[in-house]
Amino acid sequence: MNQTPSSKPVRTRFAPSPTGALHIGGVRTALFAWAYARKHHGQFVLRIEDTDRKRSSDESLIDIVRDLRWLGLDWDEGPATDNPTETDADQGSHGPYRQSERLDIYNDHIDKLINAGFAYVPDDEPEIVRFRMDRDISFTDAVYGDITVKADDLEDFVIRKAPDAQGKAFPTFHLAVTVDDALMRISHVIRGQEHLANTPKHVAIVDALAEITGDTTTYARPVYAHLPSIMNPDGSKMSKRDKAKTARKLALEKNEHRKEIIQAIQEIDDPNARGDRVRQSRREATRRGLKHIPGTNQFSDRFKIYYDKEVTQEEIDAFLNKENDSLYVAQLIAIYLKANLPEINVADFRHSGYLPEPLLNYLALLGWNPGDDVERFDRDFLIQRFDFDRVNKANSKFDRDKLRAFSADTLQKMDIPQLEAHLNNYLHTFHTLFQDAISDNMTLFAEAYRERLTTLADPVTAGHFFAQAPTDYNPKAAKKNLLKNEGEGLTHLNAIRAILADIDDWSPASLQNTLETYTADHNLKNMGSVAQPLRVALSGNAVTPPIDATLTILGKQQTLARIDACLTHFANQTTAP
Repeated sequence: MNQTPSSKPVRTRFAPSPTGALHIGGVRTALFAWAYARKHHGQFVLRIEDTDRKRSSDESLIDIVRDLRWLGLDWDEGPATDNPTETDADQGSHGPYRQSERLDIYNDHIDKLINAGFAYVPDDEPEIVRFRMDRDISFTDAVYGDITVKADDLEDFVIRKAPDAQGKAFPTFHLAVTVDDALMRISHVIRGQEHLANTPKHVAIVDALAEITGDTTTYARPVYAHLPSIMNPDGSKMSKRDKAKTARKLALEKNEHRKEIIQAIQEIDDPNARGDRVRQSRREATRRGLKHIPGTNQFSDRFKIYYDKEVTQEEIDAFLNKENDSLYVAQLIAIYLKANLPEINVADFRHSGYLPEPLLNYLALLGWNPGDDVERFDRDFLIQRFDFDRVNKANSKFDRDKLRAFSADTLQKMDIPQLEAHLNNYLHTFHTLFQDAISDNMTLFAEAYRERLTTLADPVTAGHFFAQAPTDYNPKAAKKNLLKNEGEGLTHLNAIRAILADIDDWSPASLQNTLETYTADHNLKNMGSVAQPLRVALSGNAVTPPIDATLTILGKQQTLARIDACLTHFANQTTAP
């Protein structure tokens, strides 16, 4: 049997297909491959498997490289720039690292296999090549142990597809991945459990090439290590289709008539629709550079897609009937229902305000146990401890609550300068309008929200009023804090407005002292009698950070303008309705 030499230098790889965004399950695979290579002072290779020419795109490739760099999973060989579509954009001596650029290499190996009788061109399928599976296959997986598949249970399989419209015949995944792993000297193939069934095919190919060439070093079997799948809490596999499934379920749970849902979604999508606050806020957000989709926690690096496309009734109807899984329609449903879709891809988690450290820490625990009841650790610890003997065979469930707890623990333990830097970077990337509104008081903003942070997106949601003045007021908050006792709150609001207008020192200490003095001078039970009316006027609700911080962050001009707007809004109301 063709075994991997024990002295072979450790070289691992991550080989994503640029057919979409980088799935979080792929990140877990990359993380383990990266950690194993780093532990053994080996090399980690990034290879792009883009032989699916219909679905592969340069846009997806650029996004994958961007997301891996954001995660800090650096590679020793592979794309050398942030735009791996550029000419000669590789680093390493085993390239090119895009399979679409390796056709001559694959064809040479296919010819060898055909000439030696391991592969053939079928009489009834003259445009393809099949590999002959006529022997038992045994191999050892580092996680699942010894595996044997009998020849009677194996079928000949395609290793080269029919030529495409340009006359190019591309290899299948099975041939390309096996040849690349051999020529790139990959010692350990670490990948998801779903590939375990493919491994007998890959073992058969590499064994055949070793026999043909006599080169048992290049064509030595790598060590195979298959990782358990990541599942949703309900036991279903975590998939890119989960967004569509969630949106469809939400729509049906609302017990809305199909016609009403379709009409409402089309109104959101229709640039000529009147009176649609979501549409108006989306347009304003785009104009002013805000990349958050109002009404949800969903984001898009290419925000304009929510305007450039038109959705038809047939498309929405087909989506609700499970005939398509359009992400665009799913997002429209989420906006309409003011709901959030699950994070699935790296970009989703990044946009939702997670940092790489807690995300990778949590992912490492999905299928691997570091021992000693340790859960919180950094990359150095993972590198030191990681090995296959602690990788579980059972699938793991993705617990978003636990991930949020990891994230909260990370953020809340940061010192203010560090947190401020992360907030600035996050807001600059995804919420430029919000960042502009608080840029002069970012330190105070970080201090105000640190103790309640779970992700960097939380203060954007909770503190949205800093960037946008309220256009209406929570009825319960207004009734309790402004209108009861014949408009007592409005009276205090009007009085404190005049005092605030005369303040030159607009600092937290000065403002706190002003409110405390007002409280004492008017014999109020506590400062809430004036602070709560201020909160409603400034935010539309009764919950904000400490009032001195809220006033300081908003600034004097905005504070006075919002008080005036509130007083005008309730000018003819002195009692609760």
